[in-house]
Amino acid sequence: LSCDYLELESIYPSFLNAYRCNLEKQDISELMSQYENLCDSRLKHLLNLQTSMDSVEFSSSTVASLIKLFKAEKSVWRLLRIFTKDRFSNDDSSFEDGRDVSEIITVNSNDADKWNFLLKNDKTFREMRLIMECCEQNAATWLEECSLPENLHSRTLWSATLSSLYDNAGSRSKRSTVTEMDPDAPFRQNRPLHPEDENEQERFYLWIFRYIRAGCINSAVDLCSEYGMHWLAVSLLGAVPDSGNHYVQSNGKARVPLLRRTGNRKLWKRTCWSLVVERSLPPMERAVYGAVSGHLSSTLHGCRTWEDYLWACASSRSEDRFTKLIDWLDDGNVVTSADLHNQSRQIETELFREMFNDVNSIANQRQEADDEFQATFSSIICHFILQEYENMVEQGSLAIELISADVTVKDQFCRFFCHVVLTMLQLKLIENEFEPFRIIVEHYLAVLSKNRRHLLLQPFYIGQLSSSRKSEIYAKILQGIYFFFLFFSDNLFFWFFLHFRCYGTGRTLRVLELWRNRRYRHVGNVEPSFAWNNCPKSTNITSGAGFRAATIGERPTLSG
Repeated sequence: LSCDYLELESIYPSFLNAYRCNLEKQDISELMSQYENLCDSRLKHLLNLQTSMDSVEFSSSTVASLIKLFKAEKSVWRLLRIFTKDRFSNDDSSFEDGRDVSEIITVNSNDADKWNFLLKNDKTFREMRLIMECCEQNAATWLEECSLPENLHSRTLWSATLSSLYDNAGSRSKRSTVTEMDPDAPFRQNRPLHPEDENEQERFYLWIFRYIRAGCINSAVDLCSEYGMHWLAVSLLGAVPDSGNHYVQSNGKARVPLLRRTGNRKLWKRTCWSLVVERSLPPMERAVYGAVSGHLSSTLHGCRTWEDYLWACASSRSEDRFTKLIDWLDDGNVVTSADLHNQSRQIETELFREMFNDVNSIANQRQEADDEFQATFSSIICHFILQEYENMVEQGSLAIELISADVTVKDQFCRFFCHVVLTMLQLKLIENEFEPFRIIVEHYLAVLSKNRRHLLLQPFYIGQLSSSRKSEIYAKILQGIYFFFLFFSDNLFFWFFLHFRCYGTGRTLRVLELWRNRRYRHVGNVEPSFAWNNCPKSTNITSGAGFRAATIGERPTLSG
């Protein structure tokens, strides 16, 4: 077997070891973090494999599909980790016992206090921001893999326009461009820049949007300052509730502070919204202002994937919620943490359902070509956030059959979703009597049975099933491996030893009884006797002859 195959197959015992270690620690968020890291390590290996293209075991299409699968899986584990830590962590005191019921927010409170107050006491607002956090971390991972284009390292914008103005001084230009170089000149004169500058400026705004999309406002501000666009840097800082002094490079010599935004946030937002509807501005510039101010339709100019649309919709709705709080306070009202907690004890499920409907509608209208796993993983995310845990498991059990025609990809997805339902079982969100849970675990058992290296991983997963299924599954597996292990009785005896340690003598004998009955189900009227108790004490049941005698009724010899 090639190293590539063994590297990919090693994820099966790695996931099991992580889960078994967590049974002692009882830290689900830490377990999901380990799963996330395991996916990341396999993803890096696959990316290197794709670059070298020297794999013997996998085709290029299989490697490409596995890369997409592990990227999607990593992002889902990240979302589950972040939400699980907020919803189920015993240390979360922000919403229950540890909150300060006497905390009061008024119109005189600063923006940062208002923002943190809402984040602490409004569960719906907080989960909207958690969705954004997950999407931003995924986008930040993509940014780490990329670098700014070479043409953005010149730190000069509009150079072609400036050169054109010098060259055409005193003469009429063939193309009427701006005649002044201030930032408002294109808008004020209703004239374009030089074509080269228009393209470069569009790429510049695209990268500013990508930084915002990744939650890296400071990086966007720094990039603006490198190009001398301090006015845009200050505009972006308006999105931060309490921006403070933000230091930037100035001409590469000294760090000078930008002025702190101390104006009215409502005025700042109104200004942004007036710019996003200005058709004369480039689409990506409007997308930048829309992204920082929560204007959905303009933000969509910079969005390309389902996750981008989810981030944009969550950003817009969380901004609306914050604006409503500010408006309520501006009317002279006072809000206490107890009041807001009583109103927002549970998340507003219908608000989230409406948001996901909007996201799917936008994706369908734009008909963007997402990867083959988008529908499946987006469905998992939706059901989990809506707390429809049983629906999530049902969708996963159906997706296992439909996820991919590639067996390797299908097996990896089965491994992923089996561990998703196991973590949900540990969180007591579902029961092991739930039929889709049984289907998923048994699918994974079938995956493990394909490789003899993973045979001893099966007992643990069988043990997670309901008591009514465990004995039957053990009997079925023993029937399948009997002939292979007939002359390797030490390994077969190890199976019975495992079962004996877990369940004791009585249930181990019951497994043997079921196994024997399955073997002789189609053998005429033969009714072999169960001869385990007939074996003399001196019989070596770990030998092939002794084991056959004990299980199918042959009379063992003392020498056996």
